This record gives sequence, C-alpha cells and structure tokens, in this order.
Amino acid sequence: MFYMSKYVEFLDTYFLILCGRPVSWLQFLHHCGAPLNFGLLYLTKSEGMWIIVCFNGFIHTIMYYYYACCILKWSFPLPKPLITVMQLVQFASGGIGFGFYPYVQTAGKWFWDDGPRRFSWWVTYDYVGILIMLFSHFYVRNYVVPARIKRKLKKDAAKAE
Repeated sequence: MFYMSKYVEFLDTYFLILCGRPVSWLQFLHHCGAPLNFGLLYLTKSEGMWIIVCFNGFIHTIMYYYYACCILKWSFPLPKPLITVMQLVQFASGGIGFGFYPYVQTAGKWFWDDGPRRFSWWVTYDYVGILIMLFSHFYVRNYVVPARIKRKLKKDAAKAE
C-alpha cells in the first residue's frame, strides 16, 4: 500500500501549482524516483524498507498539512525552512538505519548475499544521496542566501544613514 501511495504523491505537484509555485527538478526527480525506488525495495523484499516507510510517512504528513494551509490560506505553525530540514534529517537518519541491513541475516541468508537486495540497497543509497544534494541546494538557495542578502541590505542601509 505504501508503494502505491508514492503515485498519489504526484498530487504534491498539483498542490504546488495551486499555490502558484513552479515545479522544480527537485520535485520532478523526487516524485519520479520515489515510486521506482519503493517498487524495487518491495519487489526485492528488503526488510529495511520499514525505516524509510515510517520516516517518509511522518514527513509527508507534515508536508500535506503545510500544503493544506497554503491552499486554505491558513497560518502554518512551524517555520517553513523546518520542513526542508526535517526532510534532510529523514534522508540522513533513514540512510543510517538502512545502512545496517547488509549485516542482517534472515531465513539463514545474509541480506548482502542476495544480489537483488544488494542492488536495491545501492539504488536506494544513490537515490537518497541525490535527494540530499538537491534538498541541500534548495535549502541554501531559498533560506540561507536570501537571509545573507537581507543582512547585507540592512547593513548598507544603516551605513547610508
């Protein structure tokens, strides 16, 4: 069921459009890659998928509430940059937890000795690595750089007085 929910998440794109925001490469790659990655994890019966499912479900609950607030013109109770920080924490902590699965043995067989599971593990790490880079870039571009520009403008304005 969670795998199927990845297709429902294409609604995120519609929420962005409803809020008047452009659809970025981050959005496109994140939502195209998620069904592929979760499908691969499902097909290879990767036990570590529960970590990713729990963390991903938690962050998407918060994100959908944020989108609902945008559409309904309600105030969102958390600072907006916190959503991106939480996504980055989700990727990093999920990656750490999933990283132990090569050392797991089930039904007398080591996770790492199963070629398809090993492949799904590598695909997941590559995908999450790309997402960490894209989300980090998004965070810096949207929250760090504008804050620096604001500080510089204030400083310049103070000097001009």
